[in-house]
Amino acid sequence: MTYRLYHSGAASALFGPTPLIRRDEARMIREAAALLDHARSVAAEAEAARAEGFAAGRQEGLRLVLEERDRTLADLIVPVARQVEQAQAALHDDIATLALEAIRRMIGALPDGDLLAGLARQAVAALPLDEVDRIAVPPASHLAVGERLGAPWAQLIVADAQLAPGDCVIHTRSGKVVASVSLQLERLAERWGAAG
Repeated sequence: MTYRLYHSGAASALFGPTPLIRRDEARMIREAAALLDHARSVAAEAEAARAEGFAAGRQEGLRLVLEERDRTLADLIVPVARQVEQAQAALHDDIATLALEAIRRMIGALPDGDLLAGLARQAVAALPLDEVDRIAVPPASHLAVGERLGAPWAQLIVADAQLAPGDCVIHTRSGKVVASVSLQLERLAERWGAAG
């Protein structure tokens, strides 16, 4: 039986004085091995670059999909949000208008004397008695307001034919305070944003 041993370097003459692989063949084998190592290195780098490129492409694709999704949702949501906002504003206006109308009806059901006495009482609450000259009310409410306000304010009540029902004007030394039902309702309408 015959055996061949392929090896380079000093070990190639292991069993005899003659090398089994010639020197120029050994150099070519080393170069081939180096090329093979280099090819493996290039292949590994190529695989790493491919994986990196794939991951980057996937990330970019995902980003583009998410951007498109956001744009599409915005295109769908913005008009709906505007409609909801308009509906809420209309609902707010309707509620304010209905509440104001309910208050008007409740006030309309009250006797004018009770209503004006309450307005006058609130208006003079912060005023000293000697500061008030007179409290003017419509002639139809003159007696009822005087009875409900009681002393000492009753003696200051005067009938004023210029005033409409629901109006009350408190004349003081420094000016006058208008305490009318219509003014109170206007202020409520302004606060609530309702059509007065």
